[in-house]
Amino acid sequence: MARPSVHPLIVIFLVISLLLPATADAGAQDSYGIMHPSPGQLKAWNDAYNRAPPVVVSERAKTRANGSANGSVNLLPYLDYVPVERDQGRAGNCWAWAGTGVMEIAHAVQDGVRDRLSIEYLDANYRSTSPEVRWAGDGGMLDDFTSFYARTGIAVPWSNRNAHYQDGVEWCAENGRSLVPVYAIGTEPHHRVQSISPERIPTRHLGQSQAIAAVKSVLDDGRAVWFAFYLPNRTAWRAFFNHWTDGSEEGPAWDPDPWVNTAWDESEGAGHAVVCVGYNDTDPDNRYWVMLNSWGTTKGRLNGLFHLSMDLDYDATVHLFDEDCAAMLWMTERVDFAPSPAGTPRAIDALPCTITAPGEYYLSRDFPSVDGPRGIEVRASDVVLDGRNRTVGAGSSLGQYGLLAYRPDTGLGNVTVKNLVLSGWDEGAAFYNVTGGRMEHSAISGSGFAGLSLDGGTSDFSVTGCRLLENRAGLFLRASDRNVVTGNTVESSNGVGISLYSAGGNRVTDNRFCNPTNAVISGALLSNQWNTTRVSRTNVVGGPYSGGNYWGSPDRRGWSDGAFDADRDGIGDEEYNLSRDGLNVDAFPLVVYSMPAPLPVPPATNRPGDLDGDRLFEDVNGNGRLDFADVVLFFNALDWMAGNEPVQFFDFNRNLRIDFGDVVKLFEMLG
Repeated sequence: MARPSVHPLIVIFLVISLLLPATADAGAQDSYGIMHPSPGQLKAWNDAYNRAPPVVVSERAKTRANGSANGSVNLLPYLDYVPVERDQGRAGNCWAWAGTGVMEIAHAVQDGVRDRLSIEYLDANYRSTSPEVRWAGDGGMLDDFTSFYARTGIAVPWSNRNAHYQDGVEWCAENGRSLVPVYAIGTEPHHRVQSISPERIPTRHLGQSQAIAAVKSVLDDGRAVWFAFYLPNRTAWRAFFNHWTDGSEEGPAWDPDPWVNTAWDESEGAGHAVVCVGYNDTDPDNRYWVMLNSWGTTKGRLNGLFHLSMDLDYDATVHLFDEDCAAMLWMTERVDFAPSPAGTPRAIDALPCTITAPGEYYLSRDFPSVDGPRGIEVRASDVVLDGRNRTVGAGSSLGQYGLLAYRPDTGLGNVTVKNLVLSGWDEGAAFYNVTGGRMEHSAISGSGFAGLSLDGGTSDFSVTGCRLLENRAGLFLRASDRNVVTGNTVESSNGVGISLYSAGGNRVTDNRFCNPTNAVISGALLSNQWNTTRVSRTNVVGGPYSGGNYWGSPDRRGWSDGAFDADRDGIGDEEYNLSRDGLNVDAFPLVVYSMPAPLPVPPATNRPGDLDGDRLFEDVNGNGRLDFADVVLFFNALDWMAGNEPVQFFDFNRNLRIDFGDVVKLFEMLG
């Protein structure tokens, strides 16, 4: 069928519309969400910046920062975030994203609590004292952020019911309100904010070296930095939008100096706030701050980061007022969290049981043989169940669910299950239409269908630290999204390690899968995230970097069992494609940390080759084909290979060692 013609004027209109720069009319045509303050609001923000007390840092941090170039600092590993979801969309609430990032890092550094916090909760509850600001998406300042949390006193996890971010749509910007009403956001569980206040990092009129030292001292103290900057006109913003969209995280640093200290256009000038999570000054010709944005990801910015040049004019001003109005604001937070008050947990002394009221519960004893189709049924939101490592076992073949969280009329929110042992059920634990919550540090075995199911629209739920052993399917996800599965061990499943049916947008990372079949993706083929960025921390199989998952097999012939790791970083040298459609790829699959690539077998100089992708290296001499010369070399170098080569690469007879039987098997493969 011929393609219908398009009038040339329409083509010209479309091209021009794509090339038009952002307008300043409430951000209606900005490429990304930024803040458009009026002159009066801009002056109020500058006054708030000047009112903030100067930051107090440790003497150790001062000493380090005031020295010469001292390498780099990276606080990003303290932040639990999904880059593609860290996207403010059309809202101008970057100030809240940046403030939340600083608070999250403080919580992790000070208290060891690494938990993503809700932006939606602030958006829905925030009320400005300024008549010019309708809602958080109209812009704000760090003292607006700290005042909000000083007043409310709680920080709500992103995983709570309806607490994930939903305000990036045009409707919110047009109507000046959050998409989710206050009452719909679950506030249990929460973190108690004992105190919080803004602090100003002195950088102005001190000289560049002292300004840099001041910011570095805060980062060296393990505290992230809230950074806001103002650009005066549409041309300047177009330049930054292009830098973000077309650049890469390892590319040139952004330098705003060409745009500051120039006349402020009241209809085009705007501001933006980001989180400074580190710095690098190892190269004197390329010193930069590491900035985490809230504009999602681009092709070149998969972690949502950009670099800002250190060599800035830290005295830069906004030329709008007679007074000294800063064009770049460097601030941080002084925040302390308090332990949340513990309620009185209620004991569960008999099974089966149904939980119908919010609260905390615990198992008082083991229940090795429960009669009935269900062991524990949760029909209330805001429930915490601590199994205390007690066992709930099925008493007969009638046992359908060891634990079922489901309410047919409204669904559930914020259901947490921990330290529970389930065995012998058809489904060990099933969460159906549950929004928010988690299952952690539990063990499930012997399930006839699935060890753990997330089904019926379950979202924003996390599964961490669980051991799923000898189930038909270790994990089953169906029609569920935005869930996080990390730090689990799924072994010896007699069907599949993880099965996804029409499930997309889930994050499955840093898990150990060791099953004959590790993953099956069926139904609607949707994209899921199978790796994070490569981060320096011990992964689930003991390697030095986390990233993707370990894909092993009980017979040690799984993908990860034989993957190359030439640089010995515990991450395979190739991607692992789970569905062959590009929608489900583990870009950083884990391997056994001690696993090297096969060595050339003397006297050959080429590495052995795997000609058919089965992780057996039949091309022993590396000449690109299987022939008799490979058998001869294998026989002559048998002792050397047994002592130097990875066993699984040359164990052709599968007896878990390299010996003469493998030479015989290779000879038989010649045909």
